[in-house]
Amino acid sequence: MKKTIITIIALLFATAARAGDIPPAGKITIAGKRPVKFSHQVHSEKLKLDCATCHHDEKNQGRSLASIKKIADTGRLKCATCHNKKATIKPSRRKTTFHNICRACHKKGYEGKHGPTKCVGCHGKRKRKAVEGC
Repeated sequence: MKKTIITIIALLFATAARAGDIPPAGKITIAGKRPVKFSHQVHSEKLKLDCATCHHDEKNQGRSLASIKKIADTGRLKCATCHNKKATIKPSRRKTTFHNICRACHKKGYEGKHGPTKCVGCHGKRKRKAVEGC
């Protein structure tokens, strides 16, 4: 019994220590004309993608989870912080970047499974506005 309790406590501490090493839970919304719901958990835990696949610094060097955690202002992680019309180094547009990176990976697939490559797969269906008189 004593060994079981010690094992459970050790597992709890290990889980708590590791909790800081995982990406955000749930889905985030990537804003734009056609917003996208994105799950870090699906891409990092299920697909085993590294943070550097998408996140990079000003020199286009991939960021690790440890380097991401050192950033005090998490707003700097948002793509639009640099990928915008006002950028001084003129990085690619956000839309172009997402479409190139996401579609390429979705087409390539992982363990025989492929992600969506058509607009509605990531953006969802557009809500149609009601037409007056119908």
